[in-house]
Amino acid sequence: MIALATRSTGLSNSPKRRWMIRRANVECRWVGLGIGLFFLAVFCFHVSIAIADGGKLQLSQRQGNYQIAVFSAPTPLRVGTVDVSVLLLAADSGSLVDDAVVKITATLLDRPAVVVAQPATFEAATNKLFRAATIDLPIAGEWRIEATISGPLGDMRTAFDTEVAEQLPRALALWPWLAWPIIPIALYGLRELTSRRRPTRDHREGKVSMLPQHESAIANTRFTNANGP
Repeated sequence: MIALATRSTGLSNSPKRRWMIRRANVECRWVGLGIGLFFLAVFCFHVSIAIADGGKLQLSQRQGNYQIAVFSAPTPLRVGTVDVSVLLLAADSGSLVDDAVVKITATLLDRPAVVVAQPATFEAATNKLFRAATIDLPIAGEWRIEATISGPLGDMRTAFDTEVAEQLPRALALWPWLAWPIIPIALYGLRELTSRRRPTRDHREGKVSMLPQHESAIANTRFTNANGP
């Protein structure tokens, strides 16, 4: 009788162990998903506001002995700090021209007196194939951004026009940092819902597994009563 009770107890604990393993696996998956979403939000936030080499290709053309490509970031351009990056190559060989002087000038078309100018240098760039200039655009509107080049292959000037939008409200610009706590909160809520649903089924399994032990106890009680003390 003791052996039967021990075996039955082991059977009754088996579904519980299986449920605990399943729950641990589910929690690990939710945690992994949460970490992944968090880093994805941080990455998107970084890409959207970071001033980095490259960005949107504004022009790519050959002029004289130069092949030039000009990029701007962020996209779209807004009032505040923007990055203008220049890739300057020799048109014939495709080699990097590293001994030219490049200057970036931004002019507000409606108000030509509003001019911002900065040299584009390799030191300001993260990617050393680029020259970068960081400029502050104070007013929204249509701007002309001009690249002036002076170097051993000659002098040239090229420009593009672009619309500069109003600056985003600070709260909207920082939305990823403000919104990311929602991710773990939502995952915790889903985990709680999952954990509440699973015990109901496993509890029923526990009841079923306990039935042999319960029936064995009843049978032993009847046998004892039938045969006397």
